[in-house]
Amino acid sequence: MLARGVICRLAADVPKTSTHNLPQLARLFQRVAVAHNATPITYKSAPSSVYKLALVETRRLYATSGTTKKPATKTAAKKAPTKKAGTRGRKTTAKKAAPKKKKVKKVLTEEQLVKKKQAEERKKIAELREKALREPRPGPTTAWTVFITELGQESTVFSSVSKEASERYKNLSAAEREHYNHLANKNKAAAAARYQRWVLSHTPEKIRIANLARAQLKRKLKGTYKTRLNPPHTSKIQDDRQVKRPMTPWALFMTERLRSGDFKDISQKEAFGLISNEWKALSAAEKKKYENESAENKESYFREYRQTYNKDATAA
Repeated sequence: MLARGVICRLAADVPKTSTHNLPQLARLFQRVAVAHNATPITYKSAPSSVYKLALVETRRLYATSGTTKKPATKTAAKKAPTKKAGTRGRKTTAKKAAPKKKKVKKVLTEEQLVKKKQAEERKKIAELREKALREPRPGPTTAWTVFITELGQESTVFSSVSKEASERYKNLSAAEREHYNHLANKNKAAAAARYQRWVLSHTPEKIRIANLARAQLKRKLKGTYKTRLNPPHTSKIQDDRQVKRPMTPWALFMTERLRSGDFKDISQKEAFGLISNEWKALSAAEKKKYENESAENKESYFREYRQTYNKDATAA
């Protein structure tokens, strides 16, 4: 009963805002009571003494607990830049890029220039040969080549056979010559079929580029093959799909005159001279015929060129 009364009095003296500290007051009262039990206090004065001590201790605790700490304001403190170890007291400067060394152009000697030019020419020829394509070999297509081929197959040394080949060929009978002619014609037909299949295996555009490359190769390799009129794989590929260039009025007139037969047994140079004089003697009305035909051929050329090669002709 005594303890309950003391607690109630303590609760009455404590401000209303500190009611949440009642459990703490009860524990404090117990400690104070235990402490005073060890000292000689009279019965009547014991509650008052205990009450006073508990009240003083309670007010002290309330005063300390009532002081609220201000929340620390969050300040965005700027962090000082961290210095790398070993750079204290030193000024850090950006490393300058080393200037690029200018390439010194090497001066070639005359011999080196010649070799360089030859290497470029070989490279150009190799590129042209790749564009020019390679047609299939026709094989033996004459009686003589068929005869030589048979002799080569019978003997291991072809050079020794070729020495006596002409004599043996001259001594052939009519039946034997007819036999070799028959084989040659058969081979010629087979070679023509192979050639046509090879041409059709490429597009008209590819054949056109091949013919342009062959014309350049023929000029570059002229004189390098003494035993042949044309270097190998430089003759024009025969393709009926190719679009023919339109003829000029002068070319139309010249073709017409040559086909007339008036210049038979006349050299080409003399014939051209005579035809040129005839062209100059024509009147404007007579030339108009060939000019109109040339204009029509030109329009037809541009139309067929686009249909065949899927692009427009740059020039006629």
